[in-house]
Amino acid sequence: MTCAAGIKQRKSCRMNQIVKLKRMALPILFFSSCLMAIGELDRDELRRLEDVEIAGVRIDTMRDDDRKKIAVVEVNTFQNEDDDMEGFRIRIVVELTDKNKNSYLADFTGNRPGGLDSEYTGEDYWKMYLPHGDLERPNVTGYAIQYGFMDDETFLILAEDYKGVETVEELTARTSTSFPGTVRMQHYYMLDDESEGVIESVSKTIRAVQTKAAPVTQ
Repeated sequence: MTCAAGIKQRKSCRMNQIVKLKRMALPILFFSSCLMAIGELDRDELRRLEDVEIAGVRIDTMRDDDRKKIAVVEVNTFQNEDDDMEGFRIRIVVELTDKNKNSYLADFTGNRPGGLDSEYTGEDYWKMYLPHGDLERPNVTGYAIQYGFMDDETFLILAEDYKGVETVEELTARTSTSFPGTVRMQHYYMLDDESEGVIESVSKTIRAVQTKAAPVTQ
């Protein structure tokens, strides 16, 4: 997992520009001044973004109503409880390999829904569903997860987590076949209810966001 020590520009394209923030070794004032140079976030918002992290990733398998298997990649993110504004985004790229050693790539980018409850605790859960379909015993053999904030047209990557690779580019380069199934994602968060304590919010379906990333062809 990599969380914010400087700013590294990943792409120079004007639309959906990606900037990676690494903050572990930098003083907060330098971190904030760098961000202010590329956006309009206020100082309090910038300080809170330092708390963003990917707390865990879990791989599981479930069955649908027809008893068909679905791979589930669940990502747990933590951040400041005051980060209830819109603009947070996640990208999950997953490699699945079947028993015949054929590999497939699923790439999903989505935004966190707006309208969070005022008692939001800062803990979010993202679930990516990948139906097995006709694939024979597919397993998740690699993934790349990026979580961050959209500041205008710039994607600020605040936290990352990887399995089997060190970058998104490494994963997309080694697997060129698109996952044949329909991928979907759902999101829910934890809130501190006055009468019931900490509970889950209603789960919502996340719509895929079209980006300028090069498409993966089958």
